[in-house]
This record gives sequence, C-alpha cells and structure tokens, in this order.
Amino acid sequence: MHAAYWKYRVCRLITHKDVPVFELDGSDFFERPVEPSKSEWTADVDLLRLWHSRLRTYARAVPARRLNAKSASHTFTIAEVISGAGAHDLYHAG
Repeated sequence: MHAAYWKYRVCRLITHKDVPVFELDGSDFFERPVEPSKSEWTADVDLLRLWHSRLRTYARAVPARRLNAKSASHTFTIAEVISGAGAHDLYHAG
C-alpha cells in the first residue's frame, strides 16, 4: 500500500486535475494483516495496479512544455517527480 499511496501522491503533484481520493484512510504506511487472506492480498494488488495505471495516465497527459515546471510541492520539477516515482518502485523492488 505504501507504493500505491506514493503513486497517488505523485498524481496529485503533477496535475491540476481532480485526482480521486486514496481508498484507504491514513497516509504512506498502512497497517495490513501479517498473513493476509487471498482476497485481501488480491485487493491490495488490484489497488496498486489501479494507481499505477492512473499515474501512467496522468503522466502521459503532462505536456512536454510543463515537464520542467515546478510540481505542486514547489521543490521538484514535474519531470523529477515522475522519474522519482519510477526510482521509488525500483528501490522497493530491489
């Protein structure tokens, strides 16, 4: 859920469009069952896939001329935030 949540945060940082509210209460790290049932695991994976798909959609919609603009965080550019999402996935996959 941490990875899904960060994809949600990136969506919010790179677009001015309405982004759906994250489906779970809280932020970043979510308490999950130590041994989830098959249906709980499937639901979590489905939510991760949903936010990955949404992130791809929002990222593709960013015009090239805006990639060097500051994101909503005012710290990083939109391009940095998008590439950071990929780096975040690689970090956790490693």
